[in-house]
Amino acid sequence: MRLKTWILLILHLIIWSALLCGIFLYAQVSHEMVFLKIDGSTEKDLSLPVFAQFIVTQTLLLERAIYATELTIPLYLPNEPLPIKISLYQDDLLVTWWRYPLDATNSKTGHAVAHLRFMTPTLLQGKIELRFDGSSISHAMQDSAPRLFTETFDDAYPRGNYRIAENEKKGDIALSVMEQKKNVDIFVSNLKRNFVSRIPLFFIFSAMLLLISCIPALVVECLFSKKGYNPRR
Repeated sequence: MRLKTWILLILHLIIWSALLCGIFLYAQVSHEMVFLKIDGSTEKDLSLPVFAQFIVTQTLLLERAIYATELTIPLYLPNEPLPIKISLYQDDLLVTWWRYPLDATNSKTGHAVAHLRFMTPTLLQGKIELRFDGSSISHAMQDSAPRLFTETFDDAYPRGNYRIAENEKKGDIALSVMEQKKNVDIFVSNLKRNFVSRIPLFFIFSAMLLLISCIPALVVECLFSKKGYNPRR
């Protein structure tokens, strides 16, 4: 095989390997984004204290599987708030739990946001329940109980609702669910959601591949176009 052919093959191998490696690495890059957000009133008088037997449970029905990274929950903290236990269940099985606030003496009072991180991105799907348990706070100490904000418009999140003990309520607890998604997952989701708008992107990508495929031949022609060079020697 002539030297020219060998160089052409090597250049193709280098270029396509580098391109495929770059695409693979870019596709695996992860981002943290909001999967679900339920807003609610931030009025203290409309907030829901969590204490004694009034355990509050929010039900979420996830339309697809996600890798959850964090729950964020807006709430109101009184002076020297007593902690509540926040537990996450999937299909009635405990996944993890948090204690909030961890330190009452250093806690921010008034409006606050609980950032509840998962130790690692956690696969969640199907029926999810988030339970706010303040049973360690007695009736006499209810003024020290953290208070949750609620969305009273039930259709704001029709796939779930909250309850107090066993009493179903209309509406939902204000919260956000953060998920981790890779670039490839984001691309596939966008493609499924609006395929037609992605058609020009395919033409652009195809044209780029065609141009890249011409690079090795152009390089070889430049190398061997020098006057007096004979590749057979």
